[in-house]
Amino acid sequence: MILLTTLLLSLFITMVLIPVFKNYAVRLHAMDIPNGRSMHTFPRPKIGGIAMPAVCLFPFCCCLPGGN
Repeated sequence: MILLTTLLLSLFITMVLIPVFKNYAVRLHAMDIPNGRSMHTFPRPKIGGIAMPAVCLFPFCCCLPGGN
């Protein structure tokens, strides 16, 4: 049950934080601008992937014994 709770908590927090990081990337101009070698045709944020590893570690730290 703890693993399911951890998974759902990670999923929820990731869904919340990715748009937040995307907005920060736009404000900070941390965008990947397409060029001749790019596959995409419009600017993409570069820091959206930071949310995933950070969020994966957070619930595990909270669920550790003595972490309450």
